[in-house]
Amino acid sequence: YQITLTVLNDRWYYDVLIDSSTDFKKFDIVYGQDVGIAHTGSILSSEAYTAQYIDHSVYEGNHGYVIQSRQNQGAPQFLQLGALDQVKRFATDGFQIFDRSYKVDSIMLGLTDELTSEKYQYEFPYISLQSKTLDASNINTFTFYGYYEPERKVIRRSLLDVKHTHEASHKWVEIESNAFKAFEYALLKTEKLDKKYFKQN
Repeated sequence: YQITLTVLNDRWYYDVLIDSSTDFKKFDIVYGQDVGIAHTGSILSSEAYTAQYIDHSVYEGNHGYVIQSRQNQGAPQFLQLGALDQVKRFATDGFQIFDRSYKVDSIMLGLTDELTSEKYQYEFPYISLQSKTLDASNINTFTFYGYYEPERKVIRRSLLDVKHTHEASHKWVEIESNAFKAFEYALLKTEKLDKKYFKQN
């Protein structure tokens, strides 16, 4: 697979290009975005406190579900996440994806089944969009987008019609193997947390 990120002034696009496979017949793609939309200092000092003031709205458009998020403390920053292809399910909070058990086994429990498609607002705004079911026998492409405004004073009660001129990347791009330093995956190694802590928290 290949993922291409295109960043413009007020938006970004993730183009996902996936080669055909005989290892499985069908699959979907889940895009996850940890949402801060607040002053950097506020997030670094207390992300959970800042995050509880973010309000989410869910709409259905021509390409399925679209999520709007607005910060209601300080500058009313605004974010809309969607896709240029069909989104069939969604989640709005990290607990719907990670659950508390992630501390113990590092398994993203919410991805073991389809997303809940329920709006849940806690202190962990993590927007997830699940694509339509794709046929693995074909070469597939899918594009997610994010649209951002640093300030939107009027609360919006409808889907924002974002005009897209983006052309998705459908070509494989050759990258020299020595162009990037290999990531040290050993840094991600986790140790199991004693279950007594999990029960308490």
